[in-house]
Amino acid sequence: MESGTSADDGDPTITINVKFCGRSFPILISPDSTIKELKSLLQPLINVLSRGQKLISKGKLLVDGMTIRESEVTNGSKIMLMATHGLHQGVVVVLV
Repeated sequence: MESGTSADDGDPTITINVKFCGRSFPILISPDSTIKELKSLLQPLINVLSRGQKLISKGKLLVDGMTIRESEVTNGSKIMLMATHGLHQGVVVVLV
């Protein structure tokens, strides 16, 4: 298998740069993956549950059920991630 290709269908993978809290996370992903799958890849990296992530590309909110390709996200695209307050993994709120 060549670097940058998927074993399943031979489609090339692309690199997306996700910006969050002043950091950039390069993500290697298939254009046929969904936005929901992208969020799942990001979850352990940023410690925010998928349902608490909002991804924005070119001023548009990306929809979970759409693919990377359908969302017009291409190789080298920059995506901004915004996290919903209170949906961070491992955070426990104790009311006293």
